This record gives sequence, structure tokens and C-alpha cells, in this order.
Amino acid sequence: MKGQYYYTIGQVAKMFDVNVSLIRFWSDTFPEYVRPDRNNKGNRLYREADISALKNISRLVKDQGMTLEGARNRLRLGVDEVDRRSEAIDRLRNIRATLVEVHESL
Repeated sequence: MKGQYYYTIGQVAKMFDVNVSLIRFWSDTFPEYVRPDRNNKGNRLYREADISALKNISRLVKDQGMTLEGARNRLRLGVDEVDRRSEAIDRLRNIRATLVEVHESL
């Protein structure tokens, strides 16, 4: 576990503004993408790669309303594609927020 930073399940839940149980559920449902390590007590410890995978899962399930199976199929097509789409969506949201600010200031 040296050389990497690990996040507790509580920290991850705060990042996504969800319950710890949902992070645990996604970890168990998508073990091919989310592979937390465990410490001596058995607590789950998440790496940056796990956070990235959870971000994709959250985007597909929560934001886009996909079923778990639909999200799994999309992830199988390529995590890189999901990452690119997620980044594009984030950029568009930022642009929209900026445009709303400009419009409101006029």
C-alpha cells in the first residue's frame, strides 16, 4: 500500500454526496472496475483508479439514469469513452454556468 494515497469509504461517500452503503453496493456490483484494498481491520480503501471508476458509474447510473446492467454494458465498451464523455459533460456544465452568470449580469 506504499506510494499510493488511499481514501476510506466514508471519504469516498462524501466525494459523491451519497451514503456509504451506495459506495459499498457499487463496489460489490462492479468488481471488475472498483477494486478497493482492505486494511488489517477489513476496511475498504479506495485508490484514484477506484474513484475514477466510481465517477463513471455514478455518471451513468445517477446522472444518465441507466440501469446497472446498462452501465455495465457501457463500461464494457470502454472506460476511456465514458471518461471522455464525462469530461465533456463537465466542461459543458461549466460553460453553461458561466453563460448563466454572464446573462444574469446583463
